Amino acid sequence: MAVERVVVKSAGCVHVLNLSEVDWLGAAGNYVELHVGSRSYLLRRTMKNMEGLLDPRRFLRIHRATIVNIGRIKELRVRSWGGYDVVLHDGVRLTSSRAYYRKKLLGLLKEDQALATSDNQACP
Repeated sequence: MAVERVVVKSAGCVHVLNLSEVDWLGAAGNYVELHVGSRSYLLRRTMKNMEGLLDPRRFLRIHRATIVNIGRIKELRVRSWGGYDVVLHDGVRLTSSRAYYRKKLLGLLKEDQALATSDNQACP
């Protein structure tokens, strides 16, 4: 079951974060780092555990250490080895690993052709 909000402690404050506002999540040992705009928060959970709590229609695991909010993806850039860099709306560039891009990222492209460009021109 997907959750909509998480509670995190940071600098003596307790923050309630709407997951829809999270741009991406990164692994940090036994913690997950939630990136929300220019801020980040640590949550004591593993990536596997956190992935199970997220709505798979909104979040996509692109690497063993990275989960991205699909709604924040601006473009995909093909890498020389055939993988993808996932560029977010704020310019953050995340790398998709081969294992995840083949299974999931290419599936996303097939479902949402708006993310794919039909020509080979560089993205502006």
